[in-house]
Amino acid sequence: MKHRKFLALFTTIALLICCAVGAVPASAAGEGQTLAKAYIRTDGVPEHLADGADLSSGFEFVTNAYLTAAEPYYSLEGVEDHLVRKPSAIVGENETVLWYEIVNAGGSWRVHGVVLPTYSVTYDANAADAQGTTTDGAKYHMYSTVIARENGFTRDGYVFAGWNTKPDGTGTAYQSGNVINEIDMSAGSVQNVTLYAQWQKAPDSGTGTGETTTLGIVTPKRMSVRFGDGTIYSNGDSLQIEIGKTYYFQMCSNNWENDTYDDDGNGLCGTVVYKVRVSDRYDERSYDESTHTFVLPKGDPVLRTDVNSCFMAYRFHFTKGDYNKQTGIEQVVEPPLESLSVNLPLGSTIWADAYIASQWKDTAPVFIARDEQHLDRSYTDYYWNY
Repeated sequence: MKHRKFLALFTTIALLICCAVGAVPASAAGEGQTLAKAYIRTDGVPEHLADGADLSSGFEFVTNAYLTAAEPYYSLEGVEDHLVRKPSAIVGENETVLWYEIVNAGGSWRVHGVVLPTYSVTYDANAADAQGTTTDGAKYHMYSTVIARENGFTRDGYVFAGWNTKPDGTGTAYQSGNVINEIDMSAGSVQNVTLYAQWQKAPDSGTGTGETTTLGIVTPKRMSVRFGDGTIYSNGDSLQIEIGKTYYFQMCSNNWENDTYDDDGNGLCGTVVYKVRVSDRYDERSYDESTHTFVLPKGDPVLRTDVNSCFMAYRFHFTKGDYNKQTGIEQVVEPPLESLSVNLPLGSTIWADAYIASQWKDTAPVFIARDEQHLDRSYTDYYWNY
């Protein structure tokens, strides 16, 4: 369920539910559709009800709604895919409605919902000298699946070590891509959860020889590298570096609309921090997977970012065929494209959207990683179940 696009939040009265649509005659139901009465709980507690439960107290009738599949169904993931239209309910500015249960009670069908407070997640750089941004504009409720975002902050002389619910690192720790599961949402409250960046002092960058050279950059199309000082380099760019000194960088996917990555919302920056050093020897070339370190020979100082080491090509498909079906990726590919194939930085979590005939169907967090079972493959297939 896509919580960010699930239900418009109207800035009116809180917890007062109105009958937005009048009763609909059962005879108006189409083939395969079943009329159900929609109720909403007024006590703020979403829990399963036994068949024949008394709705005379603790509930308010909202409206009628047609079901496309009249089967007993219970899930905190919601029932929007089982309704011809979602029941209308007016809620407060910081509230949403979770429609969560379809029940057959004595031969009559009903769908239940509950008003829930929403909350947001804020990311704090936790250092005055840090640069960049990490944002999450979504509104969640207590049953949302919340994924820790990839880090967009950088700090000279430090390496990002993850997120924590406390600035000093004594709270609950998360890595980008982890499910945030320690949020205490009290019924009736509106909260903002803050995750603080944790930093580790970067290891000694090595003793440079004092001699400089020109480092060339090679990336695939629509990708960039972001060096530790915040400078973005694209394919074919170059920079002056000191031989023997270690430099830090991250892989980035560009925004396809303008072929740009920046720290202001264009594109996606990977969470893996890589190192590159040009050797003072002509025969030394290596890549250490455990430390993400490139060593380049003095005679060929070219940083060649490579699939399986720095990024993975993801191919998005639909199980029932790709025709007239599209995929979009937040900050990278919008509007969505059909039969999409895109290079994405390892260690990042993307938010992908599925569309059919330009109509949104689903959202999923996808953690970008190598296929450890097929390391020889230069791509990963991702399938939407539509």
